[in-house]
Amino acid sequence: MVIGERVKELFKVPESGFLGRFAPGTRAVSDQDEVVRSAILNPVESELFRDKAKGKKSAVVIISDSTRGIPNELVLPPVIDELKKAGLTGDQITIMVAVGLHRLATPEELQMIKRQAGGIEAISHDAYNEGTLSFLGYSKDNTPIWINRKVIESDLKITIGKVEPHEFAGYTGGRKSILPGVAGEKTINWNHRPEHLEHPHAVPGRLEGNPIHEDMVEIALKVGVDFSLQVVLNEKGEALGAFAGGLIASHHRAVELSRELSAVKMEKRPNLVICHPGSALEINLYQALKAVFSAATIVEDGGLIILTAACPEGLGTHLFVDPYRGSSSLDEVLEKAKANYTAPVDHAILLAKVLKRKVRVFCHCPGVHNEVLQTMFLEPFPTLQSAVDQGVKMLNEPAMMVLDRAPALLADIPF
Repeated sequence: MVIGERVKELFKVPESGFLGRFAPGTRAVSDQDEVVRSAILNPVESELFRDKAKGKKSAVVIISDSTRGIPNELVLPPVIDELKKAGLTGDQITIMVAVGLHRLATPEELQMIKRQAGGIEAISHDAYNEGTLSFLGYSKDNTPIWINRKVIESDLKITIGKVEPHEFAGYTGGRKSILPGVAGEKTINWNHRPEHLEHPHAVPGRLEGNPIHEDMVEIALKVGVDFSLQVVLNEKGEALGAFAGGLIASHHRAVELSRELSAVKMEKRPNLVICHPGSALEINLYQALKAVFSAATIVEDGGLIILTAACPEGLGTHLFVDPYRGSSSLDEVLEKAKANYTAPVDHAILLAKVLKRKVRVFCHCPGVHNEVLQTMFLEPFPTLQSAVDQGVKMLNEPAMMVLDRAPALLADIPF
């Protein structure tokens, strides 16, 4: 069979013990433009976008960065069109890339966004530049609320997001455009702190009782979002569904569709899982590990996860690797991670939680040096097939399955 999107990998698995190949559900899309425009013209719990925008002198359109794979050429034009119909000119509109603590959008990416938006200028949020932030007080969870000043000062705030399961926030999209999207480093670090990451409700697919989600919602509501557009995409990056209007209502509607598409019933828990993160998250190891976190909710303790991801941009950030450097045990990794915590260290903690269950992780990640993978207690392989062969030999007739776009999948295991 074949797996992968940026780089396609051909591999074979034994028929004996193979439980199947799983992926989020999908459906045909006949007219994506109509899906998005219909959502904008039929908002959820909101007046029409153009009516809300009338009389405004400035607008900021907050979009996701390149790791999310949102088709900006699809979602930006109708949003810009509505703003112009409401009377705003191009120089009154700013597009802001909500990078959170990811790398800044590159000049090439900003130019591409400008073209996709018909000439509207695009800028990148910078969480580390305190001179561009405004302080709004504290949340109920004592999170210091630092938000991009351009967002705060804009008359009209619009967010565009993609909704799918998230490793600790429950789902992506919605309120995440504000936190972490355009929040300051201190805000993100406190919201993503270890105490929250280790909370039993901070898991994929769960919003109720999830402290990370609830803090994000409170802060997003305090900032104030006037209109939100949320999309649910298939494996081709096409908009299966779109929901617009109020921030919370549009997000909840998108979550309902995402949950329907993500739920995969499984009759047996495997001890070997082969997983791929999908095209957008394959960009670097930090993002690709989300496939491992998803697979970890399925695999047996003491089992094996095999990750395949090209990782053309390498690590993404060195920060989540640092706690592993010089550490001789996972307990030491966790101690270092918590002692010197910043939000990108979240994946160091989540990976250590998986490994402490005696789950081994084989990696075929050509863009990452083998020495770095080994430092993180991961086991590199030159090809996916060699990893599979070693896993089958090691486990001796394993119960195995393959997960495509693993982070967008929620397993329904009735045991």
